[in-house]
Amino acid sequence: MPRLAPSNKPILSILDNQEDFDALENILCEAIERFYIRLFRYCIMRNQWHLVVSPGCDSEMGRFGYWVGLTHTQRYHAHYRTTEMGKPPSLERPIILLEESK
Repeated sequence: MPRLAPSNKPILSILDNQEDFDALENILCEAIERFYIRLFRYCIMRNQWHLVVSPGCDSEMGRFGYWVGLTHTQRYHAHYRTTEMGKPPSLERPIILLEESK
């Protein structure tokens, strides 16, 4: 039986296998090089991650968090060829019928 969130909905996984965990660790390494942030500890789980960090200057924390989340999302969807809703993109183009104007 799946674990349920307080809203009684199943908790969705954002990391499905070891490759996904490794990819997130690589993103964290890139972020540490990119931003003035010190990473002390982290805990990565299937549906969330926790970081203990210290920003080196104002506004760096928000930029760091935004970049990590956005980069993970974009790379995850690119790897699995999914859209933002978790569904594979359609391989067929929609057919658009235009009526002739008289």
